[in-house]
Amino acid sequence: MALQDFANLTAVVDSDYMSKLTSVSMRHESGQQPIDLLGEGLAGFTPGSGRVQISFNYSVPIGGAEFDFASAVAEGGYHTVQITVGSKTYVGTGKFMDNDISQSVNSATEGSASWLGELSKLK
Repeated sequence: MALQDFANLTAVVDSDYMSKLTSVSMRHESGQQPIDLLGEGLAGFTPGSGRVQISFNYSVPIGGAEFDFASAVAEGGYHTVQITVGSKTYVGTGKFMDNDISQSVNSATEGSASWLGELSKLK
């Protein structure tokens, strides 16, 4: 078995590279709705409203977070998010839906935010 290098996810929000993230996850949802029939069971699918959900976890430096997720949630504006996965990139427009900030004894101040946006494939 040959060794190889593996990709890192990178995230950009409104053209700003996010360097203080501790984790990122991205979920594509097709929106396809299953059609079940009484006599046949699963008969097919009908198109629905697809979406992409992205979760950001981040550390908060003493000077403040590199992106103000809390204000983005409160203001409700649209934000462009770009996630690079190896040689392909997702780019979409959506809104930050929630943000949590916490700290416990002997640990850093951390936050998590979720973004919900338009469905598009990696290009």
